[in-house]
Amino acid sequence: MKALEPKLVTVIALVMTLAITGCAGRATSTDAGEDLERKLSTLCWVAYAPTHFNPDAGLFPSESEVREDLRVLYAAGFRGLVTYGSDNIGREIPRIAREVGFQGVIMGIWSPTSDEELNNARQAIEYVDGYVIGNEGFDKQYDHDTLKNAMDALKKATSKPVATTEEIDDYYQDPRLPELGDWLFPNVHPYWHGKKEPSQAVQWTVEQFQRLSEYGKAISFKEVGLPTGGDPEVSEARQAEYYRLLHNTSVHFVYFEAFDGPWKTWAPVEPYWGLFRSDRSAKEMVNYVCSQKKGEQGMTTLITFVAALVLIMLGVFFVLVVVLSGVMRRGDTEPGPTVSMGQVIFGFFGLLLVALGIGLLWTLVPTLPGRRPSTTAVWPTSTQVVVVPSVTPTQMPTAMPTSTPPAPTVAPSTSTPPAPTIVLPTSTPSASTPVPPAATTAPSPTPSPMAPATPTATPIPKPPPVVITLTYEDFSLERVCTYENPICPWIVPGKAIIYGWMTKEIEIPPGKSKLDVTISIPCNGWGEGLAGRDGSAAHIIVDDQVKEEKMDSSMNFHHNRYYRYEYCDSFTNTFDVGGKSRVTLTIKMFNGAQLDFYSTTLEFY
Repeated sequence: MKALEPKLVTVIALVMTLAITGCAGRATSTDAGEDLERKLSTLCWVAYAPTHFNPDAGLFPSESEVREDLRVLYAAGFRGLVTYGSDNIGREIPRIAREVGFQGVIMGIWSPTSDEELNNARQAIEYVDGYVIGNEGFDKQYDHDTLKNAMDALKKATSKPVATTEEIDDYYQDPRLPELGDWLFPNVHPYWHGKKEPSQAVQWTVEQFQRLSEYGKAISFKEVGLPTGGDPEVSEARQAEYYRLLHNTSVHFVYFEAFDGPWKTWAPVEPYWGLFRSDRSAKEMVNYVCSQKKGEQGMTTLITFVAALVLIMLGVFFVLVVVLSGVMRRGDTEPGPTVSMGQVIFGFFGLLLVALGIGLLWTLVPTLPGRRPSTTAVWPTSTQVVVVPSVTPTQMPTAMPTSTPPAPTVAPSTSTPPAPTIVLPTSTPSASTPVPPAATTAPSPTPSPMAPATPTATPIPKPPPVVITLTYEDFSLERVCTYENPICPWIVPGKAIIYGWMTKEIEIPPGKSKLDVTISIPCNGWGEGLAGRDGSAAHIIVDDQVKEEKMDSSMNFHHNRYYRYEYCDSFTNTFDVGGKSRVTLTIKMFNGAQLDFYSTTLEFY
């Protein structure tokens, strides 16, 4: 075969080199969404709320305390960090995390209505891989349009992927939720679904992952785990076993959470979700974080690094051989160095080895212990920005992870046990039923003696109201602590603490169009009323009518909570039940609210 001109060989080699490096360049500057998807499937992530933190008391840690927290997590093997709020010290956490060595950061914005948080998020763009806006506040603290507008605006400003977080049940009940964001990032807690044994909890977790996969988006569970205290059925050993088993599945998840949060006291288990205690001492599972003992990941990374260097060195060697042989070989009839086709192929093989070595090094960028197989979900390539009317909801306070139990919809789903039905009397109540005295009619004015006599109509007596009193035993309960519940041994008989909700179907007496629902709070035995943080609320719901009892910072504050009602108080809400024969009554807590419950009185009139 005729020898090739050296200049032609040089041009071919240059084109091949540019093509290969061009491919490598595209690989290292891939779409931000694809880059985050890769990190979510390979890095070991942890949800982080700082130690020395209590939003109820306005306590925030210093930068040095945050840095020490992150050093502890980094030493344990974590390389991905998820935060919750971007105000106060929260705006500095992504930068500190990068300085410590974290390779992935998802920055949380607690409230999509906070201009301060959104501005801080935009300023932190160089330190973050993506954003998560909101945490279990959908249709509670903000509506769909407000959330979507904030997500679209932040993605347009930063070109970073954006998601939101709600409880897993909400994704099944509201078809709008899975459509929001570039990936699905729900809170998935087997504990709040009655799964406390590790193998059962893992099986349930995997089922939720498979079910969400039907939406065709990348998935990572933002909060998933088991608590280690507050319930005799949980322990550090069970937490460790749960994560060990979960790691061996295809589920992508974030360890929840970094440190115990003693300030979270609205449920007995709430302070005990951490992998570390609040003093930064490690719990049992930390020795096997990401299902690898410390040091194993380092060996894997070292082997991969050495293999990449070997490939690159071999490739360079092959290319040098081609160049040198071409320079030393001269033909008799054609002046100048010549290179055969075989040498060109040999050189191409060398360049290919170099490219493979570079690609292998690139895979080490997010390498960490606990690598899991990547999902096949596709990231959206663009975001359609929808302009909606400006909304100015009430500003939410800074807060951090809560593992808040999932709230039900107003109408109980088919998975909810059927609520007991109470049949109310249709006749006048018996003497044993407390009935307020009927209102008396005002006497008619005395007629003038000169006026003609006017016949006086005999007033028709107004039927008395129908009144009945219910205790918690009359309701269907979900996450309600009672005397019979072994995780609530401090509660005295007859009282209950509602963290979730309680429901009951009620028949409406004939001729009644109004219903007063009065809730009474105990006078003893942990009767501390309706309490929660700023923005928490209890909803009293009759079918589609909702009355809100909301806490805010203007109310009494003690025991790290705001109180709307306290010992021996009661509160009443009125509902229209005209034309109905049956309604569903639901008493439901939102955003960390809790209600000490004694009884509910229903008055129909």
